[in-house]
Amino acid sequence: MDPRVRDASDPRARAPLEGYGVFIEPGAAPNLPPDCCAVSVTPLFRELLLRLATRPALYDLEGADGTAPRSTPASRWASDHRISRTPRSMIAFLHTARVHVETFSRLVRNVDDTIPARHEVQERLLADALEAGAITDGIRSATTMVVQALANDGAKVVVCTCSTLGGVAEAVPVSDCVVMRVDRPMAEQAVASGRRILVLAALPSTFQPTVALLRQIASDARRSIDVGEVLCGRAWRLFETGDHPGYAGEIARTIEATARPGDLVLLAQASMAPAAELVRHLEIPVLSSSQSGVDAAVSRYRSRTRHDAV
Repeated sequence: MDPRVRDASDPRARAPLEGYGVFIEPGAAPNLPPDCCAVSVTPLFRELLLRLATRPALYDLEGADGTAPRSTPASRWASDHRISRTPRSMIAFLHTARVHVETFSRLVRNVDDTIPARHEVQERLLADALEAGAITDGIRSATTMVVQALANDGAKVVVCTCSTLGGVAEAVPVSDCVVMRVDRPMAEQAVASGRRILVLAALPSTFQPTVALLRQIASDARRSIDVGEVLCGRAWRLFETGDHPGYAGEIARTIEATARPGDLVLLAQASMAPAAELVRHLEIPVLSSSQSGVDAAVSRYRSRTRHDAV
């Protein structure tokens, strides 16, 4: 073999690492990828892997070590505090940007730190939508699979934080679970205000689903609304490069240049929320979806868990 070519199964890293190996019988997990790659696992599955990987190589198949892989966490490892606290129900967030994990974790803790929250990051869903210029059948199918998997894993509420995909997620059929788009509570507040709604977005793909949501809510409430659209064209590139202060600043400058007295500014993407603090001096209402979405999700979670307890 050419020494300059590394085998994909020969990973290397500079930082200190701790590694374990577990053989999984192919027939037991037919959906595993055929090639060497990194896969994400749940915290519970990680604990199971670590337990199994540290057992003796020649363990007694009929003894405790042999029965461990076939036993359930409740019967075998319930005494492990990391596993015994694994939630049976939770609020799950579907993100298309990893930066949202910290934001929404903090917001949930601030409202109720006893509620378990899970964060599923699927950046490819938004990337595919932007590349296609539309929501394709493949994107709908992939979103459906993610939402249904979260519901099957115990989510009582699934919140989609991506405005482009929010309507797709809400349409996914699930049982014993509420699926909501994070911007719905914000949109309901905007329509109820009676003001002209100025929708700001950093991505053109956000306008259609956001404005459609506003008009649907207005129609249901038998209200007429005046909606304007403003694209923060230079902002998204700053977000993609990790310049979040610059991103918020660019959005704030756009608000200052376009909003008029009497307007209500609606920040169509959850990532735009920090810009609201930068324009408080304008005394123009600026709505973002993060806080109101989390408040609504927590309320629905409590309602669902109370219902299940009865």
